[in-house]
Amino acid sequence: MRNREKYIDLLVYQNSPMSKSEQIEILEHLFDIFIQCNKDMLMLSDGCISVIRSRKQFETLAWMNLKINFPDFKIKSYNEESSKYRWNIKITDIFDTISVINSFSLLRYKSNLFSPKQYIIKDDAISTITVIGNKLHIRTVEDKGINQNEYSEIVEDYKKHFEYFDELLKLIVDMRFAKNRKASFLYLRVMSNWGKSFFSGLLKNLEIAFEVDYHNLMNRSANDIAPIEVRNSFIMILDEFNNFSQEMKKLSHSFAFAPKFGMREEVELYLKILMSSEKSPSFSGGVDEQIINRVMVMDIADNRAMRLTDRLVYQKYGNAKYMVITNQPFDKKEQITI
Repeated sequence: MRNREKYIDLLVYQNSPMSKSEQIEILEHLFDIFIQCNKDMLMLSDGCISVIRSRKQFETLAWMNLKINFPDFKIKSYNEESSKYRWNIKITDIFDTISVINSFSLLRYKSNLFSPKQYIIKDDAISTITVIGNKLHIRTVEDKGINQNEYSEIVEDYKKHFEYFDELLKLIVDMRFAKNRKASFLYLRVMSNWGKSFFSGLLKNLEIAFEVDYHNLMNRSANDIAPIEVRNSFIMILDEFNNFSQEMKKLSHSFAFAPKFGMREEVELYLKILMSSEKSPSFSGGVDEQIINRVMVMDIADNRAMRLTDRLVYQKYGNAKYMVITNQPFDKKEQITI
């Protein structure tokens, strides 16, 4: 990696009580977990990212990481003359060297739930780092103090309100594991005040969905979303959808972020739900064959739909308790990680 071995060899501390092979093993480990993207030094550990702003912070994080991964190595030794501990490797030189030779411009996140461990792939040719994760996170929430009968009543009522709810849940899971996601768009057309915001709130409450304003996306100004909000998401939601444009076709498999003063990041996309109350012109009259091959349509006729707020069960419990659909109130509360 950009003469990485040569730089590591130069960083070996000749006066260190550690052997050369021990130092090289530690240096290679530090080079693998610390990268520089644009102006920020980043630490990648177990699929998580920390931003390092100073040499002191780098030293602290490096020391903590090395103590965990190299418990038998004496990373520091005691200097009797100064009565202080010193590093047995040139930690500040490592910080400067990584900043110079280990910089990248794009950080990609991908998922492989069948991998026994998480890992990263560095590609110098295109200045890209790919983080491969193997964990799946689903948030569970409190039960709002309702009993089993009330819970069942609310769930059954919402299924009557949204008759395709079970089919949609199955589609969400199927798309999460689909390899080819070209046909991973779902267009949901339903009357105004039916409860599209409530529906998207259910998915976001589980932390498996993020929402993008359609007009911001078309104007390329959707970068107010933090990538960390998207890495775990199964679903991308676009409300107030209007037209299936060329830009939409680029969202089949991934979504890119290019924040100001920050590095570019790219995350995988799975199911994309496009919602509107008025029928999109893209699905009226003669429909483009490319759209037919990409988009599933779920059109709920106005005479079969009603306002969520008009439902008697919703009025009985109110929005906060009705949101219990996302809960597991009679099981142990925890963040589910598979």
